[in-house]
Amino acid sequence: MRVAHLSQTDAGAGAGRAARRIHRSLLAMGVDSCMIVGEKRTTDATILPAFRSPASRFIARICQYFEAKASRQGLAAQHYFFSPARFGYFKPAHHRHVQAADVLCLYWINGGFITPE
Repeated sequence: MRVAHLSQTDAGAGAGRAARRIHRSLLAMGVDSCMIVGEKRTTDATILPAFRSPASRFIARICQYFEAKASRQGLAAQHYFFSPARFGYFKPAHHRHVQAADVLCLYWINGGFITPE
């Protein structure tokens, strides 16, 4: 069985830490697991960054900026966090690990990481 985990980050927030723990536990049990993150904060070699080049990192930062700006506009009228998910910089359908996965686990994917499409 192949498992792919998608998360905005691999540390910091609760979802990123939990995703990394589940990923590491599956690896310890012998499961073919990979984790793809938008913002890699650890030195764990089994976790792959969503972007590979400085140019794609720059695009990711632009998407994060516009996503945050769009969510702040929505916050003026509401009293809760809202992420419109309009600006996704990672296209999971085109990633080889996602294509090969039998199970796809989504964690915190806001912040411009992916769009619902």
